[in-house]
Amino acid sequence: MCKENLYERIKVLESKDAGFPAFHKLIQSNETPYIYLKNLIETNEVEAESFITQLEQAQALIEKESQVSDLHSQMTEDIYGKMELLFQTKNDVSVSATVATWEAMLKRPENYISEELQLSDVNAVVAYATDKLAQADQYGVFRFVRIQQFYKEREILLNS
Repeated sequence: MCKENLYERIKVLESKDAGFPAFHKLIQSNETPYIYLKNLIETNEVEAESFITQLEQAQALIEKESQVSDLHSQMTEDIYGKMELLFQTKNDVSVSATVATWEAMLKRPENYISEELQLSDVNAVVAYATDKLAQADQYGVFRFVRIQQFYKEREILLNS
């Protein structure tokens, strides 16, 4: 391998991230990555090529980890966005309490007859609670499917 090619590969790595995080994952050095690699190329091209290949692999892994993080953030945003639409909160404990209330409405509908709640009789309470629990079930299915989608996307990304 010629030195010019090795310098080109360094430039590509450097352009991906000026901080050269892959370099710092592989080696502890006070030298800047470029100076360290330049010295290595000038003294031992074979070792330099091997090390640059390791850097490229480490950089690819860092990029994949970043993409996985982005996928996770998008999944979380999707799940909590939909949660907020249905439950008017992004707090898991509040969601559980709300679902427990809807379940209690079905068990003891007479306790929830109220003009304030706009539930005038047992049938209105049961209809409301049944509808809300059906929506909660749909959300639960959405959440489960979305999490599985994330795992599949992550697997594909990490194995590419």
